[in-house]
Amino acid sequence: MVKDEIIKMPGNGACLNQFVFANEVASCLYHLGKNKISGAYNCAGDEYISLHNLVTQMASICGHEAHIEFDMSHDGSDLDESLFPFSNENFIIDNTLIKKTLGISFDKLLPRLKRDWENYYKDNLK
Repeated sequence: MVKDEIIKMPGNGACLNQFVFANEVASCLYHLGKNKISGAYNCAGDEYISLHNLVTQMASICGHEAHIEFDMSHDGSDLDESLFPFSNENFIIDNTLIKKTLGISFDKLLPRLKRDWENYYKDNLK
């Protein structure tokens, strides 16, 4: 995000999504394979966040204010991923089985985003 750039968000940004970090996915796959566990498992964090709140919080973490423009014409099947990577549709899954099977927990989203910003991106994106 460039400071003061307008972010065009599809729909109204109210949909809820879950996210997971790459290292968490890798860890789950490793443990499922190592223990020869078969089946289908959903791998995502516990928290739900709206796209609007996600963008607002990420901008805040970076020390900026999010300037969001909602665009109802680029939503659903008309999503233009060059404008925004997620459609304004809820994407919620149940991660109970993988947590119970592997005895794992997922990082809290916003503290982890803040930590990653501080440790990896802050000095490299100036």
